[in-house]
Amino acid sequence: MPNDTAWTPIERKVASIWQEVLKLAPTGRDDSFLVLGGDSVMAMLVLSRIERAFGVRVPEYAFFADPTVSGLARATEELLVDSIGALSDEEAERLARSDEAG
Repeated sequence: MPNDTAWTPIERKVASIWQEVLKLAPTGRDDSFLVLGGDSVMAMLVLSRIERAFGVRVPEYAFFADPTVSGLARATEELLVDSIGALSDEEAERLARSDEAG
């Protein structure tokens, strides 16, 4: 991944996961997973690691609709925003307190 400060933290993590799974040097945010040699099995590994890292499950169709770092990061971010919006006030408060403590 280029040393580009414009990358979001989610894009950086997605790119890191791609590098591990594809066993490649840094990739660009708009490089296609499939062109880089990724296949459906590797895609499932990436999605599993995304779920472990962020706590959201990106559907396979969302990954293949835009199989780029930026596309997967965007899909992940949208799911994170949705999951935060679905929290009750008490859950949001508990999450904020745990984030402050840790």
